[in-house]
Amino acid sequence: MVISYKYDLKIALLSKGQTGDAAEFMSDHWFVDYYVAPWCRYQSYGVGVIYGYILWKTNGKLSYHWVLNLLLWMVSAALCLLPLYGPFNLEADHHSMSVAESVTYNSLTRTAWSIGLGYLILACHSGRGGWINEFLSWRGFIPLSRMTYCAYLVHPVVMLSLTFSNLTLTKISYLVYAYTFIMFLVCAYAVAFVFSLLFEAPFINIDKLFITGAMKKKKD
Repeated sequence: MVISYKYDLKIALLSKGQTGDAAEFMSDHWFVDYYVAPWCRYQSYGVGVIYGYILWKTNGKLSYHWVLNLLLWMVSAALCLLPLYGPFNLEADHHSMSVAESVTYNSLTRTAWSIGLGYLILACHSGRGGWINEFLSWRGFIPLSRMTYCAYLVHPVVMLSLTFSNLTLTKISYLVYAYTFIMFLVCAYAVAFVFSLLFEAPFINIDKLFITGAMKKKKD
């Protein structure tokens, strides 16, 4: 909140586009002091710790009325969708956000998203996810899930590299947004696949060897 107010940071969807090079973009206050700053992401981490503690304490066995479950699903959906689509309507109406509105959005959006997404995980793990849990449990997602962390680590580099390598102006449209999203997704997972094979998988196997060896020693 303090950082957003101090530098008068606009929200991502309504901020002015960058006209300089990558170095200029990555030295901007919005990128350096807000987007990549670890202290601006503690909300998501804290919410995740709380949800993890609840799952550990209850062993994933939660009992409450289906009406409450439905209500919580509605709140969860709202918390996940409003941060994404709320600013879209403002942009379409050419609304210039005030400092107070920008500070409120920048301060609460990550917390809201984390709470909404956290309940999805909580509900699915406790058997209250319904068809959403069945879809997310599809075995076809297993290979991708093993590369998720690597994709999380490399995707900013992939996105910036692809964006700043474009030397021509791009006309913004829904089709361009969809194409760009798919391009980022495919390229990020392709790079993540290579990094996973080179770094993550070998260390996981080494870790398994140490754990297996330690367990055998205990049995002996």
